[in-house]
Amino acid sequence: MSAQLLMNYLTKWREMANYTIPKINFGKNCRTKAEQAKTKWVIEFTIGDQRKRVSNGLNRLLDYDKKLSEFNKLRDSIEDELIKGTYNLPKQKPVIIPTVKIAVKEFIQWHKTLYKLK
Repeated sequence: MSAQLLMNYLTKWREMANYTIPKINFGKNCRTKAEQAKTKWVIEFTIGDQRKRVSNGLNRLLDYDKKLSEFNKLRDSIEDELIKGTYNLPKQKPVIIPTVKIAVKEFIQWHKTLYKLK
């Protein structure tokens, strides 16, 4: 990892150390749960000086209980990422380095399927 990239991550981490607890904003008050489920909901929190509002497409759900449980899962995952300091950082993909034997087998299999197609 380059020094500049590391410095960028450290700067982001310091900014993320100052955050508020995510809360679900249910939109306007309604009389019934069915009406409440039709309103737009968001999860609001701040990181540093930035205000974040996240819904991740969950407003398409029209069942109140299902929508509430999905928003709670999203809020919990955001809160976990904020605590760990990994919110909005790129996810690292695992690097799989095959052995020579496996790589040769896969290459031969790929080569056979390539010439079968022609």
